[in-house]
Parts: sequence; C-alpha cells; structure tokens
Amino acid sequence: MRISLTAFLLASAPLAAHAQSIFGPGVISTPDSGEAFGSLTPDGKEFYFTIHRPDFSRHRIVVSRLTNAGWSAPQTLSISGTYNDREPKLSPDGKRLYFSSNRPVTAGDTTRRRDLDLWFSDRRPDGSWAASVHIEGPNGPTNDFSPSVTAGGVLYFISKRSGGIGKDSLPYNVWRAEPIDLVAGRWKAPVNAGTAINAGFETNVYVTPNESTMLVSRDDAPDSFGGDDVYFSRRVGGVWKPMTHLPAPINSKEYDYGPLISPDGQSIFVTSHRTGNGDIYRFPIGLLDAKAGAPGRRPK
Repeated sequence: MRISLTAFLLASAPLAAHAQSIFGPGVISTPDSGEAFGSLTPDGKEFYFTIHRPDFSRHRIVVSRLTNAGWSAPQTLSISGTYNDREPKLSPDGKRLYFSSNRPVTAGDTTRRRDLDLWFSDRRPDGSWAASVHIEGPNGPTNDFSPSVTAGGVLYFISKRSGGIGKDSLPYNVWRAEPIDLVAGRWKAPVNAGTAINAGFETNVYVTPNESTMLVSRDDAPDSFGGDDVYFSRRVGGVWKPMTHLPAPINSKEYDYGPLISPDGQSIFVTSHRTGNGDIYRFPIGLLDAKAGAPGRRPK
C-alpha cells in the first residue's frame, strides 16, 4: 500500500472537529482497563490488541472478532497471559502473529526476563496459535520490541542497542532486518533505519506490507504536542524520507502511540491516553494514491 503524504495531510487537516472515534467502544476500548497496540486480520474480522495493568507492568494479548452483533468480548490468547506480552502485529497474510515479551528463552525456565525480546506464533489450520518461537538474529542484550513485518518478511522493530542515533548512549531507534529463513524464524543482523527515521525518541513502528509507508511514535520529541506523538514517512527509491509530525486530532497533548494502518488502507489506528490510561482510536486515512490499499473488509 502506498499513501501520498500530501493527500494524507490534506485529508487529516479538517478532521479535528469530528473524525476521532473510539474503536469498539465498551467492548474493545473500555473505561475500566487500558488497551493498546492493535492489529487487524486481512479480512478485518479479527482485531488483536493488548490489555494492560494500570501501572503498565504487564500486557496480555487478546482477540475480538467481528460478528453480526458487532465486536465480541476480548479473549486472551492461549500463548499469552503469563508474561508481559506486547505490540501484537499480524503478518500481512494473517498467518503469523509477531509480538514482544519478557518470557524466558530457555525451555523449562519460568523466570521473567528483565528486557523484552521479539517472538512469533504461527496460526494452525484450525485457527489456534502454535507455541511461541524466539526470533533468531535481531534480538540483542537490551529491549527489542514493536515488531512489524512486510510481505517480503523484512522485519522492523524498536531496539535500545549500541549503534543507535541520538544523544543517549543507547537510544531507542527503529531497526531493520532482512529474512534468512522465515519458516524457521531467522533474520540477518539488524541495520539502523537511519537519520531520516531516527532521532533517539522512537517507541513504536508500523510499516505497510509493501514497505512504502512507515508510522513511528516518538516519546517527548521537541516538536511533539505532549508525551508520545505519531510521525509519518514514505520510502522512495529504497530510501526513507524524513519523518513528518502528524496533525491533530491524530496527535494530542496526551500519549499517542502504537500506530497501525488497516489492511484496506482506509483507516489509521492509534493508542491514545486522551480519555484515560489507554484506548484505541480510529481515523479515516483520507485520499490514497492510485496504488494504495490492499483488498479487505473495512472494520465496523
């Protein structure tokens, strides 16, 4: 999917008065819990996200399904619920679920790790999720999280590791890793996404299946409205363009992060604290290029 930056900004400009809407009010987004980090199946009928504790100490991955009566009550996945499992992102075909977790790597160990690593689970033919697999290659000695994978298997994620861009010794940046063996879960050593993307404030990343569009949240960047804000970049000729700060109402004075573009290219989803400790908001993405959009049903 390819989205025109000019069209995106023009379409976003008049949204301030009416376009922000809580997604799945009372079912997915509720006033008594914190929700974050959404991901839709290609047909728009399943929505994966996390519910977290008030102190953010632990997230669990849940799924809500679209029925004739609307979105169903969230159910915790069998692969989640014990450890801090965050940022679930489906592969473009919906057959694999990527996420980050502090679960132990060694079989038989039950000790929570101090840092987050990247994991995935494959969907079985009956729709259930197989045992989680620890990703080989990109994971390092510090936090690695917020995975987003293109149709070709290129992995983007956030990491706090040496070689980053920013004033801190180990800044949080977007990193990119090319696949070696997708079935086995092996990738090449990651490469920093570069100065056009990274400033040392990056907290979440989403990349479209064709690797043409990127959304990134930054924490307390100099031009932010407050807390985390969402930024936009396009990849032209294999090179990412400098990040552009998105306008209100997508960004607010509160924390806005965990961005996602729906598989049909019609909506942008953002986790926001503008009405509490975390709800998921949806905005119309506006005009698209002729090449924009992937087939899929728009969620209701």
